[in-house]
Amino acid sequence: MPAAALAEVTDLEDRLGREITTDSERARAEAALDDASALVREEGRPDWTSQTVPQAVVAVVLTAALRVMRNPEGFASEQIGAYSYQRAYGEALGVYLSDAEKAIVRRYRNTRSAGLWTQPTTRGEEWDETLWATTYPTGYDPFPLDNARDFGWYG
Repeated sequence: MPAAALAEVTDLEDRLGREITTDSERARAEAALDDASALVREEGRPDWTSQTVPQAVVAVVLTAALRVMRNPEGFASEQIGAYSYQRAYGEALGVYLSDAEKAIVRRYRNTRSAGLWTQPTTRGEEWDETLWATTYPTGYDPFPLDNARDFGWYG
């Protein structure tokens, strides 16, 4: 089951400047919000819920969904006389995030779940930095290496 959308249809209606009245358009709006939310989650890799998502990220979700609601075919230009149209080169059809929108989402990225980080390998124990010389095979206890140097045995 997909995660809940990070924005509401009512927020999308506010940006459209009108109410969504038909069931088919409401389904399209919900799908656009779900798709935009999935892309934002993939880009940010966060554990956001609709209650904890930053407002800037909600704006990104709504902008991406609004783009596809206003221009579902992804037309970049259209001409009436001797009809022709052109799509933006390289732009995806459907919901997508622009580079600027991706940058906004990355600012809120959960750094514990993405990127490079360091894993501690100790539990806070104190380390003895003394180097110990072994006395194998004599059977005597090891002794600090500095003492071995004092005696001229090493280096």
